[in-house]
Amino acid sequence: MKRLFLILITALFAIFIYSFLTEASPFKDQKEYLQTAGNLLNNNLLYSAEPAEVDDYRRFAKRPLGLPVYILLQHQNVHLIQISQAIVILLLFFTGLLFLRRFTFKRRSFILFGSFYALNLAFLIHSSFVFADLLLSGVTTIAVFLIYDTRNSLKNRLIWLSFMWALALAIKPVILPSLLLIPVLVVYYILKNKQFYWQLLLPFFIFVFTSSLNYKNTGRFEYSSMTTINLVQYNARLTIADAYGYDSAIAFSENKAFIIPRSKEEYATYKEEANEICKNAILYNINSYIKIHLLGSVKMVLDPGRFELYSYFGLPTENDSLTEAFLGGRSDQAINHLRDGGWVIMVFIALLGISLLKLAGFLFSIGTIRKTWPLFFVILYFVAVTGPVGAARLFLPVSVIFLIISILGLEKMLYFFQKRSKR
Repeated sequence: MKRLFLILITALFAIFIYSFLTEASPFKDQKEYLQTAGNLLNNNLLYSAEPAEVDDYRRFAKRPLGLPVYILLQHQNVHLIQISQAIVILLLFFTGLLFLRRFTFKRRSFILFGSFYALNLAFLIHSSFVFADLLLSGVTTIAVFLIYDTRNSLKNRLIWLSFMWALALAIKPVILPSLLLIPVLVVYYILKNKQFYWQLLLPFFIFVFTSSLNYKNTGRFEYSSMTTINLVQYNARLTIADAYGYDSAIAFSENKAFIIPRSKEEYATYKEEANEICKNAILYNINSYIKIHLLGSVKMVLDPGRFELYSYFGLPTENDSLTEAFLGGRSDQAINHLRDGGWVIMVFIALLGISLLKLAGFLFSIGTIRKTWPLFFVILYFVAVTGPVGAARLFLPVSVIFLIISILGLEKMLYFFQKRSKR
């Protein structure tokens, strides 16, 4: 295990050095997070672009407070952020080992966990990106770990869980639908324990506070504009691509209703018309939507990190959706793009094999669901909510707990084959 830890440290150090030497231009999302942090500090404004260019009202509500505040705590220094994120990855390695001890004490299981963890290249590469997904991974893993910490009282566990839940929501809006569970939990504990755990309401305070800021700026009480943006750029567009082809998807995205809103009035119109058009497109082609939702969910689990690999090694990734190309009948274009990766595509294929092995372990571990159901629930939540947008990056928040369950399944598989070989 010491060797695996040294390999992990070496890999993170190499990733940092390569990133430092190449100094690749920041991605669109990274620019937006850094700009939001700068606007918070200098202009007291939650806006993800230059404040002198307030010409896109979607950017007011696009990035929540979590990561920008984290960036400010690192003095907006990208290299310092990268080092702190590498530390997060190392801490999650030990957290994962401690978590695994809740279910098994077999040495082989810990070696498997360490090996697969060190081979999760997309996860390690994220230490060099300024994205919210790695930070959310840390919060999600610790939150689920706390559920199993029976040494603490129920009240203390709920306090910590509520804090982590609120923190996760502040980091990324993908947590927003989970707030529907809070009233259920509140009522459950009132009926069972005759106590009202008000701490469970903490995520609602984050929701109300952030939505109030957005209302002040845009006139819309909403937590994030990403819901509508994803609906337009992914959910509805991919549905159209599958139902009518690539050209139709392009034409759909050029609808005048999706023009950038440049005032509060235009933003209100944009929200209403975009939501209506996209929902109608999905409902009218519901079979195509179900297909792309399921494909996105599978892709999310299996994708070993094409975006991460191509981006990190300077290969083109912007403005190309392989999913859209495949769905729209342009598979040749998508395959040619993959071939352009050269040796990187060979690494991608090798990592895809590892992803398939982890998925096999996950499926084999379903028999352990009675003691691991919180882990299964959290994983299925992220997969279900993300859907058509699915990619390795969006699976990052549950990648550690997914690996834990996979290891339990792989251990069962190895035991099964060993038992058969002795017959």
